[in-house]
Amino acid sequence: MNKRLKELIERIRRIKDRLNPKETNVSETGETSSSDKEPMLSNEPTRSYAPYMSSPNDWLCVHATSYEPKKNSDGEMYVETTAMATDYRSVRSTVHFTLNHVVASHAYGNWDDAGIVVLAPFNDVVEKNSKPEMVCMIDTYFEPDPDKGLVLPESTYIIRPGDNNGKLFEIGEHSATYKTDNYTKEEEEYILSCDSSDKEKFYRLLSGDVSEVEAQSALGYDKKLIDVYNKSKDKKAFMRGIFEENRFIILNKLLRDYVVKEAAGKMGFYLTYPDRGIELVEQSAKKAGFNATSYNADHYGSLEGHLEHESYYIIRLVDILKTKDVDKIIEFFSENKDEAYNGVILNIIDNKPISDVYNVYDEMYKRHVESDRMFHEKYNTISSERMQKEEKGLEVYKPNLYKTLKRHSQKINSELELSLNELKQNPENYALLQRNLRRLVAQQSQKLPAQSLER
Repeated sequence: MNKRLKELIERIRRIKDRLNPKETNVSETGETSSSDKEPMLSNEPTRSYAPYMSSPNDWLCVHATSYEPKKNSDGEMYVETTAMATDYRSVRSTVHFTLNHVVASHAYGNWDDAGIVVLAPFNDVVEKNSKPEMVCMIDTYFEPDPDKGLVLPESTYIIRPGDNNGKLFEIGEHSATYKTDNYTKEEEEYILSCDSSDKEKFYRLLSGDVSEVEAQSALGYDKKLIDVYNKSKDKKAFMRGIFEENRFIILNKLLRDYVVKEAAGKMGFYLTYPDRGIELVEQSAKKAGFNATSYNADHYGSLEGHLEHESYYIIRLVDILKTKDVDKIIEFFSENKDEAYNGVILNIIDNKPISDVYNVYDEMYKRHVESDRMFHEKYNTISSERMQKEEKGLEVYKPNLYKTLKRHSQKINSELELSLNELKQNPENYALLQRNLRRLVAQQSQKLPAQSLER
């Protein structure tokens, strides 16, 4: 029996196991009835330990996004990396999924208003592309060829906002749509009934009666909003006002997540809470030959994560240079004393072209290889094979990341050069910038007490 037939039989078995003999009180078009019978597909994730997460056959990749997948010349759908989607202004070379649940918003990102959800069986995604860089229930990520993006298999299912002829949602064979505005009172109550904890939280938000943690989550972890909230005299009134502006976002998220559960069930997959399966996924992934972790921030500690962090400052530098504000530029260099910026400062002082931004990333990569070598020699936790690839250079070790960095650097180089040329259009201002940068370099090299810079 071939592999694809086995997986099809396994998927049919999962669908049969998931079906409940009780009749449903909600149709696949989202029409509600007054029946007291329970829905055929549970809208509650399983709260018990999740043994069905023990095989990659049971894993469903879930990708919440604001962008529609694109189609290539062969008619296949694909998901772009953030770098591709931003024309390489971003350096992020990866595509991220959660397994068998929709990503929850946290301090590093908010997906509550990400209206599109892509569902695809894990094995099918791997077969269509290659092994993921890391498997983790709450952050599985791939690093696809930036010429192709992450190609989606035929088994992909897409949930998106849409016009359902007045119905709350509609589930089709390969896609589903759901309503996002003008809810009736009955529809609002139905959405809130999908999860009693959501309903209770919704009405507490309506009254502004929330905890500090809930307030941060409701504010999308926006630092400026949180700061205003913390300083407000009447926090309840503040939250009531915010809630009125965002109530549809909350309702849309609840309905979106409910439709995701229904669609996953139609595909033959269970959804669950990540804490019920995260360790099991790690063990099963390693057994199947994948890199795996149960640590929820692996990407941030990876080479890709460190490069993204560095790119944040480089892009900030470009944006600050565009302001042509000498005070802001000096302030930036004063606060960010990384050696990576020394070349930029000296080139401005000497009126020379900016060096290739890729050199900054290349230096970081060399430090990464050196660090790995030390770990390999001391703890033997990094394989000799990986070390050999790393030492041959990024182009060999991670060719897709290398392509992305090269394209990103080319774009940023152009923006830097353009910004500096615009600054030079005002010779007096540029000369002022050069004098202040010379003083800044002198202060930093001689470690003299900070002197007031020329304004």
